[in-house]
Amino acid sequence: MPDNVLPPKASPAGLVWLVLRLGYDRRAWLYQSGLALIVLPVTYWLTGPRENVNWVHGLGKPQTALPPWAYLALLILAFSLMLYLPPHLVFTYLPLSVMSS
Repeated sequence: MPDNVLPPKASPAGLVWLVLRLGYDRRAWLYQSGLALIVLPVTYWLTGPRENVNWVHGLGKPQTALPPWAYLALLILAFSLMLYLPPHLVFTYLPLSVMSS
Protein backbone atom coordinates (compact mmCIF):
# COMPACT_ATOMS: atom_id res chain seq x y z
CA MET A 1 0.00 0.00 0.00
CA PRO A 2 1.37 3.48 -0.85
CA ASP A 3 2.64 5.67 1.96
CA ASN A 4 0.46 8.59 0.93
CA VAL A 5 -2.84 8.10 -0.86
CA LEU A 6 -3.03 11.73 -2.06
CA PRO A 7 -0.06 13.59 -3.49
CA PRO A 8 1.14 16.24 -0.99
CA LYS A 9 -0.06 19.16 -3.12
CA ALA A 10 -3.50 17.61 -3.59
CA SER A 11 -4.12 17.14 0.13
CA PRO A 12 -4.85 20.81 1.03
CA ALA A 13 -7.12 21.18 -2.01
CA GLY A 14 -8.94 18.01 -1.06
CA LEU A 15 -9.40 19.21 2.51
CA VAL A 16 -10.77 22.58 1.37
CA TRP A 17 -13.13 20.75 -0.99
CA LEU A 18 -14.34 18.59 1.91
CA VAL A 19 -14.97 21.66 4.06
CA LEU A 20 -16.92 23.29 1.23
CA ARG A 21 -18.90 20.11 0.69
CA LEU A 22 -19.59 19.13 4.30
CA GLY A 23 -19.36 22.47 6.12
CA TYR A 24 -17.14 23.58 8.99
CA ASP A 25 -17.92 23.06 12.64
CA ARG A 26 -16.96 26.20 14.56
CA ARG A 27 -16.07 24.09 17.61
CA ALA A 28 -13.28 22.34 15.66
CA TRP A 29 -10.44 24.49 17.03
CA LEU A 30 -11.47 23.79 20.62
CA TYR A 31 -11.77 20.06 19.98
CA GLN A 32 -8.46 19.90 18.08
CA SER A 33 -6.66 21.86 20.81
CA GLY A 34 -8.19 19.61 23.48
CA LEU A 35 -7.11 16.53 21.57
CA ALA A 36 -3.55 17.90 21.33
CA LEU A 37 -3.63 18.47 25.10
CA ILE A 38 -4.16 14.72 25.48
CA VAL A 39 -2.21 13.27 22.54
CA LEU A 40 1.05 15.20 22.88
CA PRO A 41 1.76 14.29 26.54
CA VAL A 42 0.77 10.66 25.87
CA THR A 43 3.12 10.64 22.87
CA TYR A 44 5.89 12.05 25.07
CA TRP A 45 5.40 9.34 27.69
CA LEU A 46 5.11 6.46 25.20
CA THR A 47 7.97 7.33 22.82
CA GLY A 48 11.62 8.08 23.24
CA PRO A 49 13.82 10.79 21.78
CA ARG A 50 14.87 8.48 18.92
CA GLU A 51 11.29 8.23 17.60
CA ASN A 52 10.38 11.86 18.42
CA VAL A 53 6.79 11.47 17.23
CA ASN A 54 4.94 14.81 16.93
CA TRP A 55 8.19 16.64 17.83
CA VAL A 56 7.50 16.07 21.54
CA HIS A 57 11.23 15.73 22.31
CA GLY A 58 12.47 18.56 20.09
CA LEU A 59 12.30 19.92 16.57
CA GLY A 60 14.31 17.37 14.60
CA LYS A 61 16.59 16.42 17.48
CA PRO A 62 16.11 16.24 21.26
CA GLN A 63 16.10 19.74 22.73
CA THR A 64 18.03 20.63 25.88
CA ALA A 65 17.32 24.36 26.23
CA LEU A 66 14.16 23.94 28.34
CA PRO A 67 12.93 21.49 30.93
CA PRO A 68 10.88 18.76 29.19
CA TRP A 69 7.60 19.86 30.80
CA ALA A 70 8.11 23.49 29.70
CA TYR A 71 8.96 22.45 26.13
CA LEU A 72 5.89 20.20 26.00
CA ALA A 73 3.64 22.98 27.32
CA LEU A 74 5.03 25.43 24.73
CA LEU A 75 4.61 22.81 21.99
CA ILE A 76 0.94 22.31 22.89
CA LEU A 77 0.41 26.07 22.87
CA ALA A 78 2.28 26.48 19.57
CA PHE A 79 0.30 23.68 17.89
CA SER A 80 -2.94 25.25 19.04
CA LEU A 81 -2.11 28.84 18.08
CA MET A 82 0.14 28.42 15.04
CA LEU A 83 -1.08 25.20 13.44
CA TYR A 84 -4.78 24.88 14.30
CA LEU A 85 -5.97 28.49 14.73
CA PRO A 86 -5.13 29.99 11.28
CA PRO A 87 -7.22 27.49 9.26
CA HIS A 88 -9.97 27.82 11.86
CA LEU A 89 -10.09 31.58 11.31
CA VAL A 90 -10.09 31.14 7.54
CA PHE A 91 -12.90 28.60 7.58
CA THR A 92 -14.91 30.57 10.14
CA TYR A 93 -14.71 34.11 8.75
CA LEU A 94 -14.25 33.76 5.00
CA PRO A 95 -16.90 32.62 2.50
CA LEU A 96 -15.63 29.05 2.95
CA SER A 97 -17.76 28.91 6.11
CA VAL A 98 -21.08 29.50 4.33
CA MET A 99 -22.14 25.98 5.21
CA SER A 100 -20.82 26.24 8.79
CA SER A 101 -22.92 24.90 11.60
